Formats: sequence, C-alpha cells, structure tokens
Amino acid sequence: MKEKQGLERPTGGIHTWHVKTLVRRAINAKNYDTARTYIAALHWRGTKEVLDAATSLCHSKNPHERSIGADILGQLGVPERTFPNEALRTLHDMPMACRYRQRTNGVKVP
Repeated sequence: MKEKQGLERPTGGIHTWHVKTLVRRAINAKNYDTARTYIAALHWRGTKEVLDAATSLCHSKNPHERSIGADILGQLGVPERTFPNEALRTLHDMPMACRYRQRTNGVKVP
C-alpha cells in the first residue's frame, strides 16, 4: 500500500513479527545498527501495542531500555505519526522520573 510522501509501508520479513519479539531483539542487539532494524519495524507499525511497549520501556530502571523506548516513541508511526500526544507526554515525563529514581535510589517515597 502506498503511503504519503512516496513511502511504501514495508511488508513481510520482520514486519510480520510480534511486537514483543521486535522489542526484545532491539534490547538485546549487539550494536545500534542492528537495534535500529527492529526499532524501524516498530516505527512503521505504530500501533497501540507498540505505544504501550515503548511506554513501558521508558519507565524501566534500565537506562538502555529507556533509550530504546524513547527511540521508538520519537518516530512512532511513520510516515504519518500515531499517538503523538501520548508519546510526547511519556517523553516529557522521562527526565523527571529518572531524576526521582536517582535521588531515591529506586525506593518509592510517599
């Protein structure tokens, strides 16, 4: 199917993989170029399931996982963005959440 801006939505291959598989492969990739392959597939998919998975990563205690989550949200739904308000809200809240975790050493304070 043709998309705006002359881009064609990819089909087949990794674009048919389950979201959890793509996320796991992105996290465990040996280098950034390999991770980008899986992240790009998630960008193109742009579904609520991808939004939820990326949001969950953004709330992780692991900085690498937070980075992957932010990367996914940064271009969710290409070429036409999906869930821009939800993605922006999560990305906007990330620095505060990271500072809070560092200040409290991960211990929740009432």
